[in-house]
Amino acid sequence: MKLNFIYILIFAVTSSQCNREQDTKYQEQILGEWHIGCSDSLMTKYFSNVFETRNCGFSLEKDGKCTFLPGFIQLLDQNWKKDRFHSFGNISTYRLKNDSLSIFDLRTKSWQSAFIERLEKDTLILNFEKKKLKFYKKHESTHLNKLQFDEIILTSYNRGTIGPEFNILINENGSILFSGQDYTNIQGLYSSKNNKMAFKNLRTLINDINFEHINLENHIETTHEYSRNLLLIKDKKVVKS
Repeated sequence: MKLNFIYILIFAVTSSQCNREQDTKYQEQILGEWHIGCSDSLMTKYFSNVFETRNCGFSLEKDGKCTFLPGFIQLLDQNWKKDRFHSFGNISTYRLKNDSLSIFDLRTKSWQSAFIERLEKDTLILNFEKKKLKFYKKHESTHLNKLQFDEIILTSYNRGTIGPEFNILINENGSILFSGQDYTNIQGLYSSKNNKMAFKNLRTLINDINFEHINLENHIETTHEYSRNLLLIKDKKVVKS
């Protein structure tokens, strides 16, 4: 009986040590940005779980900070003309324990977990509710001539109307200005605040674009089609359009 107790104790200690070593290994390998595909209607859906395939992914840092892409968003009202959302931000926390990754959902104020099936240099496979999700680690841009900009202006307009449908000004300090269809009155102008990491992520994504291999203009044969214009600004001067 005493011998069996010793065996059980040794097994428990060994198992605990293996779990700690595995957790340490995961903590080193899982750092960085992990991306999956995004739906075109991403912003018009309520995410019931942080591990859904409609989400873009997340960025994990050493201090337990998690940047959830594109953010914790709840759909308040869906309308063909004006959808309303509530954003809870995109900075949260994560933890690793016993082969599981848990992310704190700012919407539900609860932890949501997924089992780590495989973690390699550039591949992370998670299992959530018996569904496999494959994440790809984002690599740094290798472009030599990176664009330097501190503001982004995104404009969308309908070719069949006079004014723009919306304008968005994003500053690297986190400030955001938005003017929508009702830009002629007070209801059409909104201001918001984001974190500097979000702008850094945008800058990285934009610098991954090979501008030499895309068409600068797209011509269409019909009216009432939407167009998008992107301006990159540095020190109040346009560096790319």
